[in-house]
Amino acid sequence: MGPELHRIINTIMVILSLGASIAVLFFLYVFWKTVVQPYQDINRLKHIPSIKENSVYNSIIQKIICKLKIDLSSAKIVIGRFHNGGSFVNGLPMRKFSLAFETAGGTTIPMMDKNVGVMNSRYPTAFAQLATIDEYFISDVEDCTDLNFKQDMKSWGFNACYLFLIRQFDGKENGFIGINFKYTTVLTAEQRQLVQEQMPRIMGLLNMEKHHLKDEKGN
Repeated sequence: MGPELHRIINTIMVILSLGASIAVLFFLYVFWKTVVQPYQDINRLKHIPSIKENSVYNSIIQKIICKLKIDLSSAKIVIGRFHNGGSFVNGLPMRKFSLAFETAGGTTIPMMDKNVGVMNSRYPTAFAQLATIDEYFISDVEDCTDLNFKQDMKSWGFNACYLFLIRQFDGKENGFIGINFKYTTVLTAEQRQLVQEQMPRIMGLLNMEKHHLKDEKGN
């Protein structure tokens, strides 16, 4: 068998190998598109809250913050919830927050779309003060010493922001209410008290919602 024949055979083998590889890749692509991806989409749909899960408790919370928005003449009110989001390499949990409620208007897009699984450490000064005295007030964005918080306030078009810590009844930090204003705003003691009076009610509704969903899943 001469060298020329060897080259022809080697060329044929290479072509056959490439053809087999392409066939395998094509099969894997078809399998992904027709089996794996639809299965993942179905699983994702399972986690979308149903109308039944969006219970009366959520509706009442929404009404509370909408009324506060009117009473305080604010641009936007949000409720954030604290949660863990994995662990650092040293084993300590990553403390995060996500926005769970917000009033309509005040921003071009919903803030909830952009504030999911945000590291608490993004706002070190704001959250440190929030955890210490249960409040963090910025009546003028230019006076904000938390640089990330200041940057985000400006990006959303807010010139004043008031954060109130939401604690569980056992004292555990659970989240916060954020009152946002388009203009420099100083809340009076009576206005701040108006917000603080709603804290136990909101916390109770959040707990009832949690138990409601737990019972629904149990059934």
